[in-house]
Amino acid sequence: MEELIKQVHTFYHDFPIVLGMTVFFSVAERFFPAGAQKSFKGWVFNFIHIGLPVSLASIIWGVIAGTSIAALGNHFGLGWIDLRFPTAGGTPYLILTVLLATFIFDFFYYWFHRTLHQTRFLWHIHKLHHMDEQLSATTNGRSHVLEELGRVPMIAIPTAILFKLNPEVGGIIGYSITMWSIFFHANLRLQLGRAGMLFYGPQGHRIHHSSLHEHFDKNYAAYFPVWDILFGTYHHPRRDEFPPTGLHDEPDITSFSETLVLPFRAWRKMFREWRGHRTALTN
Repeated sequence: MEELIKQVHTFYHDFPIVLGMTVFFSVAERFFPAGAQKSFKGWVFNFIHIGLPVSLASIIWGVIAGTSIAALGNHFGLGWIDLRFPTAGGTPYLILTVLLATFIFDFFYYWFHRTLHQTRFLWHIHKLHHMDEQLSATTNGRSHVLEELGRVPMIAIPTAILFKLNPEVGGIIGYSITMWSIFFHANLRLQLGRAGMLFYGPQGHRIHHSSLHEHFDKNYAAYFPVWDILFGTYHHPRRDEFPPTGLHDEPDITSFSETLVLPFRAWRKMFREWRGHRTALTN
């Protein structure tokens, strides 16, 4: 309970920063838009009705997961590969530690993200994030609460088992990941050119959210394109390539209740199709 209270306090401390960054990039989107702009109503829906509940649920799940990982560590031992750097090294070592931890995170995130897309059952959880027809800084927090549950077994636990990283930079890593995620989801007409092969910006990630068939299953990594390059899913955006976003076969949703039941309705339909197929085979 003490850890949960601590995390809630941290959330309320960090919330103004996240809100400020989201507002900053949302204002920038008005001056340098890459595509259709989100209405204020849509902005509020993404940030308040989806982002906040998911964030609060993530806090609870994060405390449970952290306790579980600590228990596993005490029993089996975690961090087989020691990647800690001496904290006395100053700013260069701090930057190196943050980059290394984010790089490792992005490898596991790549496979988690790709699995969400290429597994039909799991896609119905993740598609809420892609149904946003006006990509914006608020799209960062637009995900289903069930998706957050998958991040622990597919990202946090494997990372904890394999690598020992400096725990004191955990907060910095969390900030850097959140802030960059808000940035590369922004509806900004910003082109990185060749630098886009080193790290993702708004144009590179927009390709992933594209509704055009040529961009399907591309650019899964969150931060470093090298994982997409290595595993054959990279698409380097051409100059002035800012495709429309959203899903071509499903319209966006506009109520919080719809976001909650979205995967369950899809799974019910899948079950009915499966049952109808089995009935047809037995008759």
